[in-house]
Amino acid sequence: MKFKGILSTTFFVAAQFIISNLYAQVNWGLNVGLNYSNINAISELRNEIESHAIPRMNVGLSVDIPIYGDLYVQPTLMYSGKGYKSDAGEIGFTKDFKARVTYLELPVQILFKPEVSSGSMVIGFGPYIAYGLGGKWKSPEDVLIGDILISNQGDIEFNKNGDEADYGTYVYGRPWDYGGKAVLGYEFLRKYLLQFNYQWGMADIMSSWGDDERNGSIKTKGFGLSVGYKF
Repeated sequence: MKFKGILSTTFFVAAQFIISNLYAQVNWGLNVGLNYSNINAISELRNEIESHAIPRMNVGLSVDIPIYGDLYVQPTLMYSGKGYKSDAGEIGFTKDFKARVTYLELPVQILFKPEVSSGSMVIGFGPYIAYGLGGKWKSPEDVLIGDILISNQGDIEFNKNGDEADYGTYVYGRPWDYGGKAVLGYEFLRKYLLQFNYQWGMADIMSSWGDDERNGSIKTKGFGLSVGYKF
């Protein structure tokens, strides 16, 4: 019993030491950035649909957790703006259609942060998962659906079934998205961060229509620049 008590106490003290040491090395950060967001869209006739990137803002809270040496794992909770612009009128309600949406996003990246001069390079990649919250659409002209005029702007929602939306509400796609993200940047003085990122969606977010699955596909993509501060 005495030996078990000593062993338990030793294990508890060692665990506390490791956790406190790990916590002391954890770095929290606040990131703000500008994304150029777009989609890869394929029509139901299997033709590529032309779309263009639009600038959107994002903000996130991250934590760098040391793994070994210069390796870290970094989860980040982000409020991320995305969307696209279409000139061809093949998606959306009309030509020159612009969709702006927001996602709650969680990328988890493996970072390599070797020391360079007075700071560190930041090289990372990893998966992300995101959930669409909604948004707004806009067009330079009024939109006519059937014989009903619905103005030149309205709401966007995410729904797995495209025929369940209110009239005049544009269904962007299914709410859940996932894919990969890569980053390249530099930390100045272990406090300030400048970072480029590229994100590619792997999930087909195109909604079904009633009981019918559609033949096309929509996948998100984007690249951007962010600045950050480490606490």
